[in-house]
Amino acid sequence: MDNWKKLSSQERQQRIKNALDKNVNFSNDASLGYPASKLDGRVFNEEVSFLKDAPILQTFLANPNHIGCHTLGTSEKAFQGTHEIEREVLDVVAIDIFKATPNSFDGYISPGGTEANIQALWIYRNYFLKEYNAKPKEIAIIASEDTHYSIPKGANLLMIDWIRLPVDFDNRTIDVNTFEEDIILAKHNGKKYFILVANMGTTMFGSVDDPVRLTTILEKTPSSI
Repeated sequence: MDNWKKLSSQERQQRIKNALDKNVNFSNDASLGYPASKLDGRVFNEEVSFLKDAPILQTFLANPNHIGCHTLGTSEKAFQGTHEIEREVLDVVAIDIFKATPNSFDGYISPGGTEANIQALWIYRNYFLKEYNAKPKEIAIIASEDTHYSIPKGANLLMIDWIRLPVDFDNRTIDVNTFEEDIILAKHNGKKYFILVANMGTTMFGSVDDPVRLTTILEKTPSSI
């Protein structure tokens, strides 16, 4: 991997320190108007001795706020140091893992899976709107009935339908026997563009869907009914 650099404990501590030195310091600097603040010292004590050996906890106390994307163009300068670390993580994920071309992607580190899922749905919906001049009513999310609650929540927020696929009672994976029928019915009802969500382990059952099998069925159905 080109971007994954192994650091010693001392190097990590220095890296975090250098990054935080470039950020706004809510204890000392003028920070009016920034969407973050100093954490309550009665709860988050900055004087404890173990903090000097815990760089990750130091960043929590510093409370940087990384609203927006920082990989393309310029961003707010208040958190410049930790923005640089975030960009390094994105390089590892995009280039080293997914083999993207450098400087060809944008992104950010989300605070949790719910936001990450909704962000992905948002990107795909807008892709269909922009590239294919699709109408929202022509777009549908396909996901199992056991999928994470963020998927129906995202469908509601983005005003697109969720096709709720039944699952096998025993292994809780999508019932492929009815999958093609569901797609054909959706196309009869005017759906033209689909966002397929395959689970890598559902919250309640840990079941895993087979994306290759599902996309094969999706691709072989007629483009128009």
